[in-house]
Amino acid sequence: MHRAKRAPPAPSLQEWLQGPELEEYPNAVKLVTSPTSPHYKEFLAEAAEAWLVAYDIQWTPDFEEGSDNPVALLQLAFPSSGNTYVLQLPLLGSFPSRAKHLFQSPAVLAVGFAANAMDKHKLEISGVQVDEDTFIDVQPWCEAEMGENASVRQGWRVGLKRAACCVLDFDMDKSNTIASSNWNRQELTSAQVEYAAMDVWVALRLYQQLAPVYGTADESSKRPKPAEDWDSWGCRSVRAMATRDKCGEAGRSKFARNGLAALAAIHLIQPVIGTVVPAAPRPTDSQPCACPDPIYGSDICYEPVCPPGYFRCCATCYEAPCYGLKKDLQLSWRGIYECILCEPGDYCDGCDTFAQCPDNTQANREGPRVSNAGSTRIADCESCAAGMQASFRRDRCVESYSDVCNEEFVQRCIRSCKAEEPSRGKKLTPCEQIKCEVYCAKQWSDDCLAVVGGHCRDLTTIKDSGVIGADGMDAQATVIDCDVDCNGASQLGMAWIILTLLCLHLS
Repeated sequence: MHRAKRAPPAPSLQEWLQGPELEEYPNAVKLVTSPTSPHYKEFLAEAAEAWLVAYDIQWTPDFEEGSDNPVALLQLAFPSSGNTYVLQLPLLGSFPSRAKHLFQSPAVLAVGFAANAMDKHKLEISGVQVDEDTFIDVQPWCEAEMGENASVRQGWRVGLKRAACCVLDFDMDKSNTIASSNWNRQELTSAQVEYAAMDVWVALRLYQQLAPVYGTADESSKRPKPAEDWDSWGCRSVRAMATRDKCGEAGRSKFARNGLAALAAIHLIQPVIGTVVPAAPRPTDSQPCACPDPIYGSDICYEPVCPPGYFRCCATCYEAPCYGLKKDLQLSWRGIYECILCEPGDYCDGCDTFAQCPDNTQANREGPRVSNAGSTRIADCESCAAGMQASFRRDRCVESYSDVCNEEFVQRCIRSCKAEEPSRGKKLTPCEQIKCEVYCAKQWSDDCLAVVGGHCRDLTTIKDSGVIGADGMDAQATVIDCDVDCNGASQLGMAWIILTLLCLHLS
């Protein structure tokens, strides 16, 4: 527990906590790969003035017996500027002394999600002596806010994605493909950098939301106690009661590593959901083992719990951060909401994981392949013809747009769209998806809008199919009765697009 005399200056912290809430995305994401880079100098200046920082760390997995790898990637978020930094320590040569100061100084609060003993150990072998009095873990705060303390004692922990959903009403884009990518490569992709930055930014937002209730500097006694004292916590604030109702007492986001905890969880869930109908029956003993273990590899046989066309959240993790949300989740054969329909652009072969459709490398047809949601094999991945490319959602081939649209910008804008009915969050109808694409294309340029407007008309205009159907009709449209203006004219319904979410950029 941090002591008041060692906390950062109270006015700075309190003013920030009482001020406006942080935006859903940081002001900037800055990748630091060299001591001579401008971003490195900017980081040093911010670190020198910091009184609070959110952090996350990555290291090369310790696969070999006896290995103990130091921190390779350090992510930091600063509240005053709203900037995030991703530092590739091997390229910097060492752990910067100014970065060490953030963890060692009694005047700086270092905040993390699941800031546990392993993090402390990895920092220590990297040359950082952590000040435990100012090293704060917001994960137990989230669990207390969500009413999950009883579940924690049974071996479950709340994951970052679910905490963001329940506490912040924010749907994190936690792609398994990016999460399991190579974090030790010299050149990280922009998707990797953004993914790493969002983890630490969300941790900072969680601290700002919960610190006034659970852990302000002058109220350190409010911090949750482990195990036996957590019953008294439950949900302390008024907001916590609403959060508990929204997320559900049966929601559990992190699988225990042992079977007893999993069985206990199923026992807890069944009284809430009643009779359940799994998405797939349990495989029989006579069926041969066709799936390698998603974590440990082909030497271990794995029994999938989801049918082909679905993947489990999260088969490649030691935890299941989506578990308990019941948002677009189906029941597995063991009666748990953990099966997610395979996304467009991917395929799910029935081993609880998904794979991205491989890009086409054929001349004049380079680029991502497309697939329907629920695809089960690589043969379901289709290449686009010359002059065409995968849509922003990877679900169909459309007229090429990359020469006039910034794909990264438009896709980020699309991820920020919310349904016209607030209760549906970001679960858009097909018509709303089209409106979103048109709106986001317009935000980039008129030329981009012109091309995407053509996609819009193709989807919403009745046209001859060339085939007489069983109903005697020879015309079709993918989405009919959609009030979208494919020319991008302003509409009253466009308030559900949040412009402020477009501020995130890789600088």
